[in-house]
Amino acid sequence: MPGKSRGPVMRKPTFCVWCFVVAMGVIGGPVCFGQSTPGQSPVSQPALPTDPVERSIELGKRYIYSMQNKDGHWETVPFAPLEFDKRRHYSPEGHNWGGRTALAVYALLASGERPREPRLKNAINLLKQHASTGTYAVGFRCLVWKYLKSDPETLRMANRDVQLLLRGVRADGLNSYGPTFVKVDTDFSNTQLAALGVWAATERGAEVPNAYWPRMDKTWRTTQRQNGSWPYRVKGEHADSDHSGMTAAAIATLFLAQESMEKGKATRNGTVRDVHIENARQYLTQQFNGIFGGSFGGKANRTIYSLYALERAAVAGGYRYFGAKDWYKEASAHLLRTQNPDGSWRGQVTDVENSGLTDTSLAILTLTYGRAPVILSKLEYMTGPAEKREAGNWHQRPRDAASFSRWLTNESERLLNWQILTLQAPVEDMLDAPILYIAGDKPLDFTAEEKAKIKLYVESGGMVLGNADGDAAVFTQSFISLMSGLFPYEFRQLPDDHVIFTRQQFNPKDWGGKGPKTLGLSNGSRELAILFAEGDPSAAWQARAVAQMKPQHELMANIYWYMTERGNTRSKGQSHVIVQQPNAPMRTNLKMARIDHAGNADPEPGGWRRQAIFMRNEQGMTLTIETVKLGENKLAPNVYPIVHITGTTAVKFGDAGLTELRNYVEGGGTVFIDAAGGSTRFTDAVREQFGRLFADKPMVDLEPTEPLFAAPYDVTKAQYRSYFTATSGVTTKPTLKAIFIEKRPAIIFSPVDISTGLVGQSVDGVSGYAPAYAQRLVANVLSHAGNKPGR
Repeated sequence: MPGKSRGPVMRKPTFCVWCFVVAMGVIGGPVCFGQSTPGQSPVSQPALPTDPVERSIELGKRYIYSMQNKDGHWETVPFAPLEFDKRRHYSPEGHNWGGRTALAVYALLASGERPREPRLKNAINLLKQHASTGTYAVGFRCLVWKYLKSDPETLRMANRDVQLLLRGVRADGLNSYGPTFVKVDTDFSNTQLAALGVWAATERGAEVPNAYWPRMDKTWRTTQRQNGSWPYRVKGEHADSDHSGMTAAAIATLFLAQESMEKGKATRNGTVRDVHIENARQYLTQQFNGIFGGSFGGKANRTIYSLYALERAAVAGGYRYFGAKDWYKEASAHLLRTQNPDGSWRGQVTDVENSGLTDTSLAILTLTYGRAPVILSKLEYMTGPAEKREAGNWHQRPRDAASFSRWLTNESERLLNWQILTLQAPVEDMLDAPILYIAGDKPLDFTAEEKAKIKLYVESGGMVLGNADGDAAVFTQSFISLMSGLFPYEFRQLPDDHVIFTRQQFNPKDWGGKGPKTLGLSNGSRELAILFAEGDPSAAWQARAVAQMKPQHELMANIYWYMTERGNTRSKGQSHVIVQQPNAPMRTNLKMARIDHAGNADPEPGGWRRQAIFMRNEQGMTLTIETVKLGENKLAPNVYPIVHITGTTAVKFGDAGLTELRNYVEGGGTVFIDAAGGSTRFTDAVREQFGRLFADKPMVDLEPTEPLFAAPYDVTKAQYRSYFTATSGVTTKPTLKAIFIEKRPAIIFSPVDISTGLVGQSVDGVSGYAPAYAQRLVANVLSHAGNKPGR
């Protein structure tokens, strides 16, 4: 790499970063606070969200609106193009006029505001009508166009602004502050935003010369320093300064260039390594802590500017970690800690930054893009013997997941992300995504510890998705062997009536019989693994060949909607995982027996592990669970006050087993039964056998007035998964049955699923209670069994 060799040291941010700040208007003129857009009544403020990050974003948005002037935009002086050349090249009152408004509108749109929001009408019209030429103003304008509807007017705006940005590219391949500033040095700050603007405009259909992205790619690669960093400028003042913000921006820009140059291509040449990007990421890893203390000449804190660049790099590359640092966890904690009471973020010295508009906008963008729900985690894995492990062919299409997530973002009009993880990651981090994606064309070769991690991920609610690159049969067989070895089920072709095909957004009838060959491994309630054995969707995603390979995109979208119960997504950091609280009180002990039988007795082992943690944290109960086989005469009410039975097939307990269960309940024990997944075969078998066993005691509805529904949680009104409500018509009445012995519900039976509900993951096609309700209902059943209240 060109440049002098030097160690990875932090440098003070230079003039160009300060110019970015000024160009976006942090040195503000007079503004009118608290005013609504002309012609609009003051907007009533809804209650603030309870989630800390959502609350922070909402407060930031309110602050931005409070900075809006009486004309409905964020500029501080009237539009006066004849005066532009008299002002500094970076001035928001000169050629970058409109930049404040563009950045504010972009932040608001990205964080959930709609273009039709009345308060944004005048601002968007201003951006359309006044075509100032400054790079920052134009770049952020292009990002606004990306959020507007695709129509001829938006396309015209996008093409206009692309031409302005292209005219600003100088002989060295970099941008300055605009096409008219021929005597002003170029820099990477302007260049990265220009490239981002060009990319955003092409997303709205703008045309870009074929030579642009190869030139941009070459420019960035040939200017990287030997320590992996980039400076502010190639020549002139500060050309020798390493800068973390520009290094992060370089990563993001190289990924944009890579995607654009690879469009239409899906070649396989083993796992792709990009040395420039890897070295840059290593530099950021070494400098990670310093990013939170950047300053410009001691005048203003530039941390948020660097965090915004870091977010762009992380989201583009699917990075969750820089070294051992979880970038979003660190960044969000910092931003929540430093937000001002009025909702703003500002530099530390107010004489440099007195409005906070730029920092607040960039902070909102960092939180918004960083917390977007994660569609899938692409698994980085190794192969080979223990003494010579090497990278597997996991990343032959390095932009497949990124391209798919962007396509689905556009289709769903909701920000969605992806990430890369290894099996060294905690399972809690893996479960930020409902899908673990494994791609390749060679046999898989996981260690015992790695297999255990995959198994734990699935038992905790995740699903493993395999893609046979190039329809490689060796990968297909290896994937089948892996998952069948972890779980006692067999792969089968997904049936045409599967909810993935019948209840999701896209209809397979539109695919003309050309959908990928898709195999599934189910526990009888939900899919634990899905395999694309033929059709190679990864190739379609990498090539961004949506029109040519529609089924490969739409099937994957349906799978994601299936795994999130038709869009019941969680933002990053919002998890169904329950962590044991170290100081949780211990008030009671309860031992429960789970009956082992031949009818798929334990389809969801992770559910009861999770419930035990919940009981300890919330109820102070130590729940001990042991597996017992009928016929061993181990069931004793004084040892196991409660027994749980579940399954998905036509279970047979046998006469001896039924007699043991009868003796158990007549001795004071409680039998709690649920049909995992809402299995009708299991339900019919239970009804028939327990009907014979207690012919003199009918199984009746357990009414919500029973004490069991009242404490410790009020569960008198049931909450069901959407699939059950749609197929049964039942809305809020609990669906519990009971056989009473001596005025107590000794046998409690749920013909709808509870076991999968205890896992906590939203998934479609399950006839059962919503996870949170199932958790509370079971807590009541356990407490009831321990206390044995009378009827």
